Amino acid sequence: MRERASLTALVVAGARAVAGVDPYAHMFLPPWLAERVDAASFEKRRRAIAWLSFGLVTHIKHRTIAIDRALAEATSHGVGQVVILGAGLDTRAYRMHELAATTVYEVDHPATQAMKLESVHFMKPGARMLRHVAVNFERDALGDALAAAGHQPDQPTAWVWEGVTMYLEPAAVQATLRTIESQSAPSSTLIMTYMPRSLLNVPLLGPLLARAPMASIGEPLRATYSPSEARALLSRHGFEVAWDGQPNEWPHIHDGGFQFPLINERIAVAERSGSHS
Repeated sequence: MRERASLTALVVAGARAVAGVDPYAHMFLPPWLAERVDAASFEKRRRAIAWLSFGLVTHIKHRTIAIDRALAEATSHGVGQVVILGAGLDTRAYRMHELAATTVYEVDHPATQAMKLESVHFMKPGARMLRHVAVNFERDALGDALAAAGHQPDQPTAWVWEGVTMYLEPAAVQATLRTIESQSAPSSTLIMTYMPRSLLNVPLLGPLLARAPMASIGEPLRATYSPSEARALLSRHGFEVAWDGQPNEWPHIHDGGFQFPLINERIAVAERSGSHS
């Protein structure tokens, strides 16, 4: 990750493009693949690809929809700042009309951010303002970087932490949560995905299908939490969980699609209340 962009960011963009939940995701794909995804005939192949991906495409589809809706709900309550941690190839600042009155801060590793900016430099964000913040989560001071970019900790913030925590050491997760806590005014929202331990601790199967493949591309899975552990962790940092579940359990997501039981990443939506620390 020191010199190259995240491969998982590319995989997620590809899944969003195949699933049809992100009209801009194809921009990050190789030209030959982007052309096929855009073709009208590709619609017939989506279900087959969802099966061949062992349910990953369906999972990313539901995860994207659920987080979009949670974020839209937060901004409808007056939140004017959005921080996307580990933004990867996220395009919410461009495609979500609900962010028209917000300032969006995209925080990510410099290499991944540079690759993204090469593809979107000609696009106009739909958000009121979009700022890019280059940060290595395991080395750089997130709070200082956000302050330099203009983030206002005395105003409510919606934090999106999608598909990141499982790649960090537990100490790095806690350090980031401490920063989020210190930078979050009351009425802030944290939307965080995490990997339960149930997958990775399955003898043989977990290491074979999860740990080993991710480690082979230089992005090993590290931090895992049970739902009760995730709830306790967020509570210690000033956030109370309002909803926790798998993406396809979000209200009004009716498209079941193909589900693979080993893809059990969860989403926690938590709210900041009380006095600002």
